[in-house]
Amino acid sequence: MNHKKKKSGLKRILIAAVVILAAAVLFFVRSRQGTARHTAEDMRSATAQIGDVVTTVSASGALQMAAPEDVTVPEGVELDEILVEKGDHVRKGDLLATVTADSLRSALADVKDQISAADSGMEQLVNASESVYIKAGVEGRVKAIYGAEGDAVSDVALEYGGLLLLSLDGKMAVTLPGSDQAAVGDSVTVTRPDGSAKTGTVLKNGAGGLVVTLTDNGPELGEQVAVTTSDGTELGSGTLAVNAPMMVTGYRGVITDVLVTENNYVYASTNLFKLTALGHTPEYEEQLAQRQELADRLAELLLLERNGGITAPFDGAVQSVPDSGLGTNSFALSPDGDMTVTVEVDELDVLSIQKGQEANVTVTAAGDGSYIGAVAAIDPFGSSAGGVTKYSVEIALPGSEEMLPGMNASVEIVVDQKEGCLLIPEDALNQSGAVTFVYTSYDPETDTYGGETEVTTGLSDGVRVEITGGLTQGAAVYYRYAEANAGTGEIAAPWQNMGPWGNFN
Repeated sequence: MNHKKKKSGLKRILIAAVVILAAAVLFFVRSRQGTARHTAEDMRSATAQIGDVVTTVSASGALQMAAPEDVTVPEGVELDEILVEKGDHVRKGDLLATVTADSLRSALADVKDQISAADSGMEQLVNASESVYIKAGVEGRVKAIYGAEGDAVSDVALEYGGLLLLSLDGKMAVTLPGSDQAAVGDSVTVTRPDGSAKTGTVLKNGAGGLVVTLTDNGPELGEQVAVTTSDGTELGSGTLAVNAPMMVTGYRGVITDVLVTENNYVYASTNLFKLTALGHTPEYEEQLAQRQELADRLAELLLLERNGGITAPFDGAVQSVPDSGLGTNSFALSPDGDMTVTVEVDELDVLSIQKGQEANVTVTAAGDGSYIGAVAAIDPFGSSAGGVTKYSVEIALPGSEEMLPGMNASVEIVVDQKEGCLLIPEDALNQSGAVTFVYTSYDPETDTYGGETEVTTGLSDGVRVEITGGLTQGAAVYYRYAEANAGTGEIAAPWQNMGPWGNFN
């Protein structure tokens, strides 16, 4: 055995171990001092300055025409010739189609006849009004009256749920805690606040409590009564309610007279209230609305007759034309001047987006400038793919002659912005556990950081970050370019840059 070779190999191992140990010690020492493995040339510095920061959500999509509007062919009118095709551009007043003269004359005559019939019907209703009385409608006893002279019916009905409360089965009821001292059908004594007594009957006795009924002729709604058995055993006390109630109500007019009093017994035909200021009946108002629809239709047909056919109501592009085979009876026109772009937004960002937020839209094919749009719609139903859910967000923006449907557009939605805040480069931030800090000094002689300072942060645009605490305006911060790219500010271990173990001698 060659002992020299054996000693030489052991020596190499010991040297390697010493080098590794020294490198490890150097790493921890330099880490504590804030030293990076990069050269001084990688060091960057900046000062905290006052400025504005804007937070955006970026996405891209394709330009589309604004949502089309329908230009419908009037009912009963037949087209003679369609003069436009899908994709055509039209100006306001341009003829889209001609119509047959016979169908137009027939439609005009039909609408005029319907208007005449509506007018005749309204003449019969114009002086008519609803009955000036509100009747009971059913037989029963009046237990509460909520409406008074001078009250608006609608106000009383809104506050109390009706104008008057009837008892339909001749009984009041009181509910007490359940008791084994009484059984269903037993006669009991009900004592009123004035000391008078009424005979009652146990209607129920169980989980829902003990229910006693008595006559509704005399006892008043809301009275506090005491109930005892025939041998004087107290069953309890409670508040009287109507056993089978029905509310009489109305919806318009003013009460001029209340024709009944509480405890009156009334029949279906009994007048309860007299009303005034009722206005027109619902039938008249419905007839008036129908008459207005007919008048609008007549105006549309007369315009059609004057123009010689169906015309474009605005400048725009033809999206579709009537097709009897598809059952369509209208032209679809997209108005000029407005376009949309729909983008897909990640689930992590969509909650920060709201309708009306400003959006900067860049259309490369339409020039270098950007256009100001706004969030017009947010689809609440996302679509998932690969474990990620995205939501469609529609941006509306003014169009230009350079824009064409299908062009790619880049969108930046402004979700937050702040003016006059203290800003530093986001790359200058370092993280240690839950603590965020920056270095406020640098020694070029030893290539080390110093002045480790904890900071609190606010908004960030991905390049600059708002500092809400820890620094003042003009404070310097130092960081390294390579570390910033790593995003952690951590120092690499020295041996991570060493060559293969075979390089040690």
